[in-house]
Amino acid sequence: MSGQIDPFIHGKLLAFRGRFRWLVLLRGVCCGLLAFLGGLLILAFADWLIVMDDRTRYGLSGAVYLAGLLITWFLCVRPLLRVIDERELAAMIEQEEPALRTKLLSAVELSADSEGMDSNVFRRQAQQYVIEDLRGVEMSRLLPGKLVQTWVIAAAVVILSTGVTASFDSGRTLLIRALAPMANIDRVSRNKIAVLEPKDGDASVPENDNLILRIKVTGPALKEVPLLETKTVGNAEPEERKVFMDPAGEKSDQVYTSSIAMARNEIKYRIHAGDALSRWFMLKSVPRPLVLSFEKKFTFPMYTGRESLKLREEAGDLATLSGTEVELTIHLDQPVAIAALHLVTETRTNDLDFVQGAQATQWALTLPITESGAFTVHVATDTGLDNKFRPEYSITAQPDLVPT
Repeated sequence: MSGQIDPFIHGKLLAFRGRFRWLVLLRGVCCGLLAFLGGLLILAFADWLIVMDDRTRYGLSGAVYLAGLLITWFLCVRPLLRVIDERELAAMIEQEEPALRTKLLSAVELSADSEGMDSNVFRRQAQQYVIEDLRGVEMSRLLPGKLVQTWVIAAAVVILSTGVTASFDSGRTLLIRALAPMANIDRVSRNKIAVLEPKDGDASVPENDNLILRIKVTGPALKEVPLLETKTVGNAEPEERKVFMDPAGEKSDQVYTSSIAMARNEIKYRIHAGDALSRWFMLKSVPRPLVLSFEKKFTFPMYTGRESLKLREEAGDLATLSGTEVELTIHLDQPVAIAALHLVTETRTNDLDFVQGAQATQWALTLPITESGAFTVHVATDTGLDNKFRPEYSITAQPDLVPT
């Protein structure tokens, strides 16, 4: 369409379009920042005033993101994607400059109408009149920066407010919670929660044990005891529990305790106390070492003439002829650092050490069978985790009686 437009007029149209697009971009960016950062500040302030549940915070943060995206799209991206032709640019310039009213648009339309009734001389003359009027026109006067000045100032104020808020630890935490609502951080509050046991809150707990949790709350006096919230990790349907903690001393001390039963899965927990809400702490379930099976090699007294016998059983009970030597090998579900056999008979009580085999999960010792009794197996890992539940196995020494 611009093939027959005078280069000077065409240059002015392009300059106006560039200025217009720049102001649209500036206004759109400022509006997007206003919506997004302003929404974050409002949400952070609300989070400080109100103890909101997780779903509410997630929804409000999502609304802030959505509002910022929609406003940026409709006020910035979408207008910039729209193609503005020469006719529309001419009409926009005429609207801003009354001296060009009807002249510029007519010149542009005549130059585009190459097959019309008007002569080329008339078209050139119409453009010359417009060129004279356009020489003193500056795009910065037609589209001054003050058109978006309010938006720029408002955006600058919001950016400055956000920076000032982020300069404080509590303000930075509030902004992070608004910006990333799933971030695992404590809520900003007047009450403060300190986990005394386990240290730092996170811990590895033996499977099927009970963890004793102790906390201390500082700040304003609590109207009700803290609430412990636990949730299993790894299950298809996480199991959630909420229980009130028990005071562990004088009321003024604000020390509270509770127990958490560990199962096979990991457990995460957090504490509600007054207006404080702790981050999620993680308890990792660690299985205790377990004896899977016993490998038994019986070497009978020489006078019996019997060959050695090998067995592998889940139970460790021993019943054999008195005087037999048993090479007992235990097979474990995990490597251990020490393994011992606690032997109790009618005449003695001994602790016999196993010797590590080819692997840290296999330990062996030789046990002479001379009298009946019982034994238990004690094993422990290098971290000190032992087999808390130790079944007792029987030893039956069968006397070699004279045939009757």
